[in-house]
Amino acid sequence: MTIPDTIQPDQLPAPIRSYLAAHDAGDADTALRAFTPTAVVVDDGVTYRGTEELRRFLAKAGAEYTYTSTLVGAQRTGDGHWVATKHLEGDFPGGVVDLRYRFAMDGDSIEELVIAPSEAEARTGKPTVVLVHGAFADSSSWNGVVAQLRRDGYPAIAVANPLRSLDGDAQFLRDVLDTVDGPIVLAGHSYGGSVMSEAADGHPRVKALVFVASFLLDEGESTGELAGKFPGNELGSALRPVPVRRPDAQTVDDLYIEQEKFRPIFAADVPADVAELMAVTQRPIIGDALADKATKAAWRTIPSWTLVTLQDLAVPADAQRFMAERASSHAVEVDASHAVTVSRPDVVARLIDEAARATAA
Repeated sequence: MTIPDTIQPDQLPAPIRSYLAAHDAGDADTALRAFTPTAVVVDDGVTYRGTEELRRFLAKAGAEYTYTSTLVGAQRTGDGHWVATKHLEGDFPGGVVDLRYRFAMDGDSIEELVIAPSEAEARTGKPTVVLVHGAFADSSSWNGVVAQLRRDGYPAIAVANPLRSLDGDAQFLRDVLDTVDGPIVLAGHSYGGSVMSEAADGHPRVKALVFVASFLLDEGESTGELAGKFPGNELGSALRPVPVRRPDAQTVDDLYIEQEKFRPIFAADVPADVAELMAVTQRPIIGDALADKATKAAWRTIPSWTLVTLQDLAVPADAQRFMAERASSHAVEVDASHAVTVSRPDVVARLIDEAARATAA
């Protein structure tokens, strides 16, 4: 059990105090010296790792908004972490926010820092946006979208979709949704749409669904079935099965996209160096999950929006249009590949904002 131990802000370790002061002052060099060379910072869901990425993170201070910052609280937790809370007022959306900084130390340096809005952010009155990635991706595929949503004042959570089975993935997502206070806008990319439609059915706090190059399954349909319903899907021939053993000793196939085919089929409009990293770090999906049939269709009762990707070779645009029209979903089209959350995060965030505004109480 983590038991907070309130302390005075000046009792925080010196590297933490140095970082907080230097970051507010825009002094990236001084702030960087407070971290280990391999430190990790997670800022509102966006991850920065290592010296060069941390320098990029630190250089953002004051670049977008003008604000004043006051250190209003400090704690030492029972699990050995240090927590600082800062009150910010400025020209960013909402105008005021309390941020919680959770530090892990390695000797006299900061090893890990997680920055997230505290409960005080509820004063912005905006719904929490929960983002669900699909197969062959991970939560970092939403980084650009999260950054834009944060600038617009939305709390955001990018869920780590297990990609093991439709019902299991949906149960995992429901468990996450149950931890969120207040209204929720739920957005899913690709197979993530199948999961969120299954999970959101009947959930009282989910106010809008945003399907991004995604599947809107009806009851009794599977992701794989709809993926092959229309011509133009080139993903199937690029998949490489890797046998894995489940805890129950059954052997199943984890599916990966062959790395040399990843960019042309999945992420053609993503810079080559970024697409190469995506190919190497892709998360596989158990093949059986694509054959699992939906038992619920949340889009029948929850308003939905769809982003149709016109250059998509994984979920052809005609398939996306068919599903959107059937669901009476508010559809927007964009000239993008399947990896639109990476190549056009601005368009994705704008559609999420539209859905949030349209369903605001």
